[in-house]
Amino acid sequence: MRKSFTIIALAALVMLAGCKKNQETSGTRLTAGIEQHKSDSKTSLNPDDLKISWTTGDKILVNNGSEPKEFTLSSVDGEGRGEFACTGDYNFGATNVAVYPYDENTTVSGNTVTMTLPAVQNATVGTFGNGANPMLATFTDPEGITFTSLCGALCLQLTGEASITAIEIEAASSDVKLNGTFTVADYTATEPALTYSEGGTNSVRLNCTATLTADAQKFFVVLPAGTLTGGFTMKLYNGETVVFSKSTANNIEIEKNKVATMNDFAVVIPPVTVTTISPTHISTTSALGIGTVSSGTPIECGVVYALASDLSNPATDLVLNGTGVTSTTATTATAFDAELTGLTSDLVYYVRAWAKNGAGQVSYGDPIPFATRYDYYG
Repeated sequence: MRKSFTIIALAALVMLAGCKKNQETSGTRLTAGIEQHKSDSKTSLNPDDLKISWTTGDKILVNNGSEPKEFTLSSVDGEGRGEFACTGDYNFGATNVAVYPYDENTTVSGNTVTMTLPAVQNATVGTFGNGANPMLATFTDPEGITFTSLCGALCLQLTGEASITAIEIEAASSDVKLNGTFTVADYTATEPALTYSEGGTNSVRLNCTATLTADAQKFFVVLPAGTLTGGFTMKLYNGETVVFSKSTANNIEIEKNKVATMNDFAVVIPPVTVTTISPTHISTTSALGIGTVSSGTPIECGVVYALASDLSNPATDLVLNGTGVTSTTATTATAFDAELTGLTSDLVYYVRAWAKNGAGQVSYGDPIPFATRYDYYG
């Protein structure tokens, strides 16, 4: 389910209209709306458009007390209510429960619902991850039922110049579980609540492809209700490299069906300090270029090299994409090397280490000259 956000009134939408048999499509059908997330007045929450809506492909689990059934979204009306249908007929019981998202591992036993909160959520800027926001509805008569969220959400508002592929939220306390198996002990309760059961950790990763700018971008991470005791650490990734990390020690309250928004935060990624090491393994046609990183976190690194005769000023000309310059990429590490090939014997070359940080800034070491060996047998 994609959640597009807007701050509208805090009142819930009208949720579920009745089920019916459709003459054109076989199977029981029902219509469902969603109670909207509320703002947290204790934070700086100010999205312009906070609204949760159904998305094509959404599925829910319905259980009549004895038989689970999968219902799939078939259409959405102008008021945001989704019509769902199942294959074949389905008899609603005296008390029924509906759970989003559909998961074959979700179980209903008596009044207890057991489900899994994922460790990884997938999103784009401004949306929840598909299937990340669990919801539940209980009904005896399938008309006028409220489908309500079981979790809350943390909204991060980030500015800067970084390119990121994922955000990880790690609770300061290992006792705070953000993913794993959770249960709703009594789905008929006035306020059904999730309780951690087993198999979880204190972190959640949000996969997102984004380039930060001076304008704040909002990232929403669904979290179970509770207190992030001692705060949390936010880690920004580019690939599998952590390019930025920041912690807060303040307790953060995550409330069911509410969005807690953090203040705008500027992500500043320091440049990488890289040093060129004199090349080794010099032969008539090749050498080994070496670099080291003493500070900063590179997401790419390597060496560039060129004939001395092709460089007017090695300090300015020996750069990536420079005229006559060959570049190589090495395995990212605090010490790296790359083979320089295709050299000509008995000539002077310059080599220079480079490294790129998560903001795309490239740093260079000093250019170092070396001479290839004379080819006595050439």
